[in-house]
Amino acid sequence: MFQRIANAALAASALLLVGCTSNSIESVDSTGSTATSLPTGATSVASGSFSGRNDHIVTGGVQVMNADGKSYVVLADSFSLDGAPDPKIGFGTDGEYDKETTFTVLDNITGEQTYLIPSSVDTSAFNEVYIWCDQFSVALGIASLR
Repeated sequence: MFQRIANAALAASALLLVGCTSNSIESVDSTGSTATSLPTGATSVASGSFSGRNDHIVTGGVQVMNADGKSYVVLADSFSLDGAPDPKIGFGTDGEYDKETTFTVLDNITGEQTYLIPSSVDTSAFNEVYIWCDQFSVALGIASLR
């Protein structure tokens, strides 16, 4: 009896492992996340809409906002990512991602989220926000800022 239970558990584990691909996200490890609340009186300095890259679907709006001398990335309520094993947020210019700007893991693959941008990142030097997969070093989605 014990052997049948062990074999069934092993088979179930194997099925779960087979179902994991580079396009799936089971849960996001929020270690290192800077998810926060946006202070009142924040002003938008740039905005854009995501489009997917590398066979990923990323949609929704994003804003870079300033408040109290700090900058924030605000993903709109309409934000959605189809999944990835290691999604992070960072900046780039004209289709080139700057890995040095990677500043947080993505807490959720959908919905409104606000992240504090480290003061070491000069957002005025970039014209794109990236959803980036660190594990595979590929862009999942890019939003051109205006």
